[in-house]
Amino acid sequence: MKPFWSFIILFYLSISVAFSQEDQPDSNKEDNPEYTEEEEFEPIKLNFYEASFSSVIPSGRFADKVDQSVFWGINLSYLRQLKEENPAFVGVEVYHSFMGSLTRNYEDSVNGDFVEVAGRMNASALGLNLIGRYYSNLKIGPIEPFFEVHFGGKWLYSYLSESGFFSNDEQYDNYDFIKGDLVLAYGGAIGIQTYLDQNFYFSLKGSYQVTNSAEFYRRIEDEINVFPLFPIDGFEIINSVTNNVKIDIGFTYLY
Repeated sequence: MKPFWSFIILFYLSISVAFSQEDQPDSNKEDNPEYTEEEEFEPIKLNFYEASFSSVIPSGRFADKVDQSVFWGINLSYLRQLKEENPAFVGVEVYHSFMGSLTRNYEDSVNGDFVEVAGRMNASALGLNLIGRYYSNLKIGPIEPFFEVHFGGKWLYSYLSESGFFSNDEQYDNYDFIKGDLVLAYGGAIGIQTYLDQNFYFSLKGSYQVTNSAEFYRRIEDEINVFPLFPIDGFEIINSVTNNVKIDIGFTYLY
């Protein structure tokens, strides 16, 4: 039993010595003139730069009017913190979505000369929103949830681009703006950010947007046994709201 009790006593003495050393003042602070206290950094306003890919899902009347169930696009955002150490941010976002296209090859006459043309009709939406974002105090590990409100406008537009060659092999290029209509847009969003590395975060956001009515071109299916000769023949003009759900998946850079 003697060795056992000797081990217990030595263990107790070593623990006591360790704690007593922790309680003593740090002599290095007094003896070493080069010792300095750890620098305290003042809080600064944060800036977020975001880039994401978007999937736009038509909702309500808009879904009934268009055949395509999902439009693809891109989204760019900038947000700045309102006040140091405050979870509220304001900023802007610019987004673009592709609402349909059709390419056809045909002959055209330009200044009395025939041209073999490849023409492409495009329908798109370009939007600008003012954003207000608030980060919740509820965090799940590295996941930070946030909420947003949006207010802005959206431009629905269509254009025709043509390229080809004249009979003398001279190149032909042409661009025609077909139609454009501006609508008011507003809504809200909920999302999350997850820390990755350094100042980079993965971001996922789902938003719902409401707009007023506008006229725009929508892509239609080719009629049976009818081959559209020109790109514009594959579209028709409709009037509708463009309410939608938008899912953004991308990355955030903190500066």
